[in-house]
Amino acid sequence: FLELTTWVVASEEMLNIMAATFYMYGLTKEEIYPKRKSMLKWDTLKAIMIDPKFIAVVKTKDVCEQRKDVKAEHKLVNIRELASPPDFTEEKAREISPAFEVLYTLIQAAMSYRQKDLATRKADWVRRKEKSEEAGEEFKETPLEDLDDDFAEVA
Repeated sequence: FLELTTWVVASEEMLNIMAATFYMYGLTKEEIYPKRKSMLKWDTLKAIMIDPKFIAVVKTKDVCEQRKDVKAEHKLVNIRELASPPDFTEEKAREISPAFEVLYTLIQAAMSYRQKDLATRKADWVRRKEKSEEAGEEFKETPLEDLDDDFAEVA
């Protein structure tokens, strides 16, 4: 990522993809946006990108952990919106920079992994519910939406 730190400016797509990555790994809006500013700034984001604390979080964070009562920017649906601009591909990320391609691939993989985990947990829950109902038993498990905010978005 050091290559990217020499850049003076970055496109809005890059800034949004980076912000989405930081949100996925738990950073707050206050950490990502400059103080008293409402626009992402390249200098702030590139400093986060090479911060050893952020690198350590990426190495240890479980993107499938339950997320309840999280701010809107930490919900998968909002992260996906930021991280997936229309017609943006891995090839376009590579054209920008091979280092940026790595970051883009990281957020795409993290979103896919979380989405698949949510779908699997929901399918298992539905299967248990159906089995309970077939047996004529009351299903007492907590609704998934009460355990993780991202389940509200899972069809």
